[in-house]
Amino acid sequence: TSSDDTAVTQVTWVNDRGGSGAATGTTVWTVSNIALQIGTNVITVTAYDAAGNIGSDTLTVTHTPRHADYLVVNTAGVTTNPSDRSQVIGITISNSHSSYNIVIASMTISWSGAPGGTRLNTIRINGANVWTGTNNSGVVENITDFTLVAGFGNYPINYLDFNRTMTGSTINITFTMLDGTTKVITGLLP
Repeated sequence: TSSDDTAVTQVTWVNDRGGSGAATGTTVWTVSNIALQIGTNVITVTAYDAAGNIGSDTLTVTHTPRHADYLVVNTAGVTTNPSDRSQVIGITISNSHSSYNIVIASMTISWSGAPGGTRLNTIRINGANVWTGTNNSGVVENITDFTLVAGFGNYPINYLDFNRTMTGSTINITFTMLDGTTKVITGLLP
């Protein structure tokens, strides 16, 4: 809000990281859709009255992007390994942000249509085992944090290794990012 002994005639805003505009209203005013840059943004709001007086105040906003919004998962080539039908291959992941790294903290793999007793044994990304164990469908795999570097390109999920054949099964993957956001990929048919 703004007030004056005469009438407030205009309220404007400026973001020190780019962008400016006029608020809607004068005494009670609003600003919508300020584009924030990653990191600290200092917003200066200035009110003007009919006599030419100016008053201003600042607001500091720190913008941290949601990691899951930048995780790209390509499943167009998903299949089982021809020489080992217990390995699901053909998935790649990438970071679509041009300057901000994102981190995968855990993955939850669930499946249906696989033989009884099927367990997940290994998750291998970009040539490194990020998780090994023996989990049932739908259990959270707390992988070794995997950083997707901005602008790097595609990282292969070399394989999801199971103890039984996965041909004819349906797989769902939930990626949980270090910031707590998630991306869910459903209906993979290897």
